[in-house]
Amino acid sequence: MKKIVFLFLMQFILVGSSEAAVKTAGILTGKLTTDSECAKGQNQIWVSKGRTLLYQADLPANGTYEFHLNPGKYNVVVTGSEGCFVETVAELTKGKEKEINLNLSSGKTERTPAGRSVR
Repeated sequence: MKKIVFLFLMQFILVGSSEAAVKTAGILTGKLTTDSECAKGQNQIWVSKGRTLLYQADLPANGTYEFHLNPGKYNVVVTGSEGCFVETVAELTKGKEKEINLNLSSGKTERTPAGRSVR
């Protein structure tokens, strides 16, 4: 009986803390598009805060990404296989989703969750 109570309490603690982390995190999402040859191969996405690299991942053309991050400002850079790149700053707030669609040849397009475009 003690073992069952202990397991129940551990599950409650772990689930509760992960739910709290999701509620306090900001979510950065987006899609990479391209209309040039510089990004037809394998591309990289880099997410950093200040001088600290937090994430580096492969991102194919027309691929999507999602990062769960603490609130704050982040640098987002995508580099193409032929040396082109696009960069932006993403400011995340607690419990909100920020969608930033990146285009390697013409810059970035940001969209708020409501769908209003900002250029």
